[in-house]
Amino acid sequence: MHQPGPRLASSTDLQGVLALAERKISPCNEAIYQRIREGDTWQSEYDLYVCDGTEGLRGFLVLKKHLTRGITGDRESVICDFFAPHVPDQTSLLDCAADAARSYDSQFLTIEIAPHDKHLREVLEGQGYRLESHRISVATADCRPPEASPYSVRLAEAQDHFSIAVLNSMMLEHTLSAERDYDLSELTFRSMEAIFQQLSRQDEGCVALVLTRGQELVAHLLLELMGETGYIYDLAVAREHWGGTAVRHIMRSGSQLLFQRNIPLLAGDVSACNLRALQFARRALGFSVDSQRFGRRLR
Repeated sequence: MHQPGPRLASSTDLQGVLALAERKISPCNEAIYQRIREGDTWQSEYDLYVCDGTEGLRGFLVLKKHLTRGITGDRESVICDFFAPHVPDQTSLLDCAADAARSYDSQFLTIEIAPHDKHLREVLEGQGYRLESHRISVATADCRPPEASPYSVRLAEAQDHFSIAVLNSMMLEHTLSAERDYDLSELTFRSMEAIFQQLSRQDEGCVALVLTRGQELVAHLLLELMGETGYIYDLAVAREHWGGTAVRHIMRSGSQLLFQRNIPLLAGDVSACNLRALQFARRALGFSVDSQRFGRRLR
């Protein structure tokens, strides 16, 4: 018997969606479902698609309709949660999401999956998705600087802001999402402006550390404090100081600062094109990969 394709869900489908979500490899996005429970305002921001079966729902997909990336200006729709046990439903839901994303004038459709979900990765790659970045994390600790280190770490000061922005621009090509094409000369100014804005914030939601060798600023670590997570907003090390000691020193200092503020997790995103940084983060700094972001170009 022919099974019907995806349809937009109603609030009465929520329990069926949550029952399916419990079968996922990765946790469901509880914040979205809380919004759905609270009323109809979520429909201005999200689409919820479901596939009907003879004994209940066969699959679901939650789509954030549209967002614009701050520095690059990329227009995206984001699959925030997704599950269907069978490939035909998976592909039909993904096709439905792609059609909707195009209608919202999105350039890309993205999804984050568990790194060990090889089956879903194969399905995504079969539909033209490509690995863009890795979300990594590590528990914070009361770290100590490496012994006999020639470097020192301190909080950033106003006179450091220009040097930090310049160093950010020099490392920009290593931080952008893989599988996307950018004009680096144009993005350099946007990125520097965003760094200046971050450094100029007058609140407790961010911290900026700099690494110096003598009088020279050679690295920086900008942290966004979000609840129980310190997110790496920007990390840059001057090329001549690559090799391990400089990164270890500033990252240990960042971990120690978060630990002392009772923030248990340090997290960040690494571009899929920066394999060197990912390997170093895992092997030398103890990070693990929590999820992988895949993107599909729509236009």
